[in-house]
Amino acid sequence: MFVEMAIGSPSKRGALVPIEDMWDIVYEQGKEQAVYRSVYMYDEDAVKSVKVSGSVKNFLGTRYIDAVPIDIDRAQNSDEYTLQQTQLIMDYLHKELHLKQGNYAIYFSGTGYHIDISAECFGFEPSENLPYIVKATMLNLIADIKTDPAVYTRTSLIRVAHSLNIKSELYKIPLTLEELYTNHTNIVSLAQDRRLDFGVEELWGEQQLDKHIVKEVPKVRSMQKVNEPANVVNCVQTMYNRGPQQGSRNHALLRMASHFRRNGIPSDATKASLLHWNNNQLNPQIVIDKDLAGCYSSVANLLL
Repeated sequence: MFVEMAIGSPSKRGALVPIEDMWDIVYEQGKEQAVYRSVYMYDEDAVKSVKVSGSVKNFLGTRYIDAVPIDIDRAQNSDEYTLQQTQLIMDYLHKELHLKQGNYAIYFSGTGYHIDISAECFGFEPSENLPYIVKATMLNLIADIKTDPAVYTRTSLIRVAHSLNIKSELYKIPLTLEELYTNHTNIVSLAQDRRLDFGVEELWGEQQLDKHIVKEVPKVRSMQKVNEPANVVNCVQTMYNRGPQQGSRNHALLRMASHFRRNGIPSDATKASLLHWNNNQLNPQIVIDKDLAGCYSSVANLLL
């Protein structure tokens, strides 16, 4: 298995390295700078794809996952409130989901907190749709406390433990359960340096959370028995009704998304409409990733 890594900044991403080499890189580079890894893992097919395309984002094949992160971002919250929210999540994982030590690992990220749950606790199947399944599962599982869902997108990176958080000048460090239930001042004092004596914790699970997996990604539903408007931008309606035409599909995507935005159509509705219009002619992931500059940051943001 391979992971994508970036040293110093997420913008320096692109290198797929064997996962067994990851901690050597962290040990060598993490003292002076941030080190990131991909949330998902890749096989040899991805390595071949990246050699050709130069980017993991263009790889549409199978992804794997070893640990499912929960990202409790501080954002504009106080340090104390952020810690309290993390403690509430840990209470939930213990008391409601009955996870045990070894099923998870706790980290202070330098500003907020990360909790990794062993993927073995779920039993996720590797697939092209894995990022969507993981995201839907985790948003359903941790519904009452705000966490950052961006960590589940298919190309997400996350800072690795024992590497530097440049903004706070603190390290991402592992915490014991007892340390999590102390206070922010104590945790900051621990994060002044790396905690290499923790070593690499091997997480495990017994598929005890299998029943919580959202196992199917819902397909776009079309509306029926409606009177379609006929007096607004007939060319867009013609374009939509004609469907994707080879040679003009990208241009049509851009024009339709721009029209939807100007008329106040929500991004979720735009996503549903464009995927329905595509009718599986283009690879749906290509439609999702297509850059629609000036309309939305990307069609990927409409789905993820």
